[in-house]
Amino acid sequence: MNWVFAIIPLTDFDSEYGPFLVSPKSHKLMQVIDPDAHILDFTRPDREQLPPFIDPELKAGDLLVVNEHVWHEAPAGTATEDRCGIFNKYCAVDAPPAAGYYPYNPATLDALSDDGKRLIPVCFDKPITTTRLLIESSSDQESKFLLHRDAEAGCWELPGGEGWEEEKLVGWDVGARIGSLQELTQAQLGLEVSWMSYIEDVEEEDGICRVYGFSDETLDLDAFANGGYDWFTKSELQQRLGESDAICRAVDTWQQADVIRGKGKACHQSRHQFE
Repeated sequence: MNWVFAIIPLTDFDSEYGPFLVSPKSHKLMQVIDPDAHILDFTRPDREQLPPFIDPELKAGDLLVVNEHVWHEAPAGTATEDRCGIFNKYCAVDAPPAAGYYPYNPATLDALSDDGKRLIPVCFDKPITTTRLLIESSSDQESKFLLHRDAEAGCWELPGGEGWEEEKLVGWDVGARIGSLQELTQAQLGLEVSWMSYIEDVEEEDGICRVYGFSDETLDLDAFANGGYDWFTKSELQQRLGESDAICRAVDTWQQADVIRGKGKACHQSRHQFE
C-alpha cells in the first residue's frame, strides 16, 4: 500500500552467495477488494499466475527498488559465508504499517542529516510497555467505541494493558504488539480479533503505549456493555473526556480519511495471512 522495498547487496548476489530473484509485475496480482473501505483488504494472490522469476544479477553496492508486493525469493548459494545486504522498507507518509512503526530511538534520529530525519516517523527513548485497542462498532449510522471504566483509578480507558513482543517470527515487525493485544482482548472480553491496524504511540509516565484500531459492523453491543464496559459515540467521548484527551485524539486519527490503512496480523498468523 504505497510502499517500496529497497535492496542493497553487500556481497555479489551470484551463484556462490545465492541470487535474489524477483517476479516483475507480480505485485499486480494483489487487488484491493473495496477501494472505498476504511480499512483496505486484498484478494489472495494466485501463485499459478505469477510471472517468471528473473535474476537481476545484483552486485555489491547495487540498488534494487521494487513495489512492496513484488514476489521475490533468495535461493541458497554454494558459499560457506553468509549472503549479506541491506533490506529497507519505506512506507508513504499516508500509509503507516498496520503492525506499527519500528521503534527507533533518538540516537538514530540524531545520526541522520536534516533531510534524512524525515525517514524516521517515530522515535522515543522509552520502551513500549502497554498496548490498547480502539474497538469500533460501525453497525449504526454513527460509530461507537468501547471503553472500560477503571473504578480504582476513576477513569475510562481502552481495552488492553501490559504488552509484549512475540518471541518467534518477529522479522520486520519489531515493536508490534498485535499478538499480545489479541490475547488481552480475548481474556478481557472473550473477543477474537483476527486483525488490527496501528493508530499511534502515546507517551506515558513509565513508557510508550502502542494503540491499535479494530472495526466491525457485526459486533453485539449488548454483549460487551457490562462489567464496567460501555459504548460511546465520538461526540459523547468528547463531552465526557474532553477533545484533548488521548482517547479522543486516537479516534480522530483513526477516522482520518486521508490515511491508507491495512489489516495487521500477529506474527504467528504470518503463514495464514489471507485466511
